[in-house]
Amino acid sequence: MCCSEQFQKHSITLARKLWESQKLLEDFICSSIKEFDASKVYQVITDNASAVSKARDKVSETYPHIVTGGCTSHSLDLHLEDIGSLSFFKDLLAEGKEVVKFVRNHGTVLACYRKCPNFTELEMYNETRFTTEVTMIRSMIKNCNHLEGAIVAPAVKEWISKSPKKTKDLYQQVKNTIMRESFWEKAKAFDELVTPAVKLLRIADDNRHGVYANVF
Repeated sequence: MCCSEQFQKHSITLARKLWESQKLLEDFICSSIKEFDASKVYQVITDNASAVSKARDKVSETYPHIVTGGCTSHSLDLHLEDIGSLSFFKDLLAEGKEVVKFVRNHGTVLACYRKCPNFTELEMYNETRFTTEVTMIRSMIKNCNHLEGAIVAPAVKEWISKSPKKTKDLYQQVKNTIMRESFWEKAKAFDELVTPAVKLLRIADDNRHGVYANVF
């Protein structure tokens, strides 16, 4: 909630049970507004969950002067997730995750990768934050040549020749991905498409006052 005068921001963490009840959410938010003095509260921002969104409508009805809305960062993150769920990019992200996981989880491959001059670590992804998949793809693009060199390094070939069939099959799959030109073309197209939204998301995530002036 944003309060006037000293322009104070008040963040409230809700218990899990509150998220499951629209009525509890309405009562909790409205009581919090009263606590801070409704005349000094001018904005309430929440995430975009269904129950919370409906609770915002009640707040607007009870306090017409208060502006309510969904969290910009959360909305942008959902927008990026929608892009990633498109069939054109869904396979790209799945293959990218397999490559990063394979390289990072197998010591011989990782050691060969780290021997490449000017390499940077491959970024891992987090299932709860879509932007980590963006940074993962970007780190792969940046280290494209290093990945191509490491996956066919003599030490890796020797290691894989002694590995179980399951590992050999996974290696072949990862190698095919890394060596496929269309994968990198799609990765660059994906990065170019999401860059504006990612930039805006980083601005929206900034907790400094007045940051939204930069958006406009």
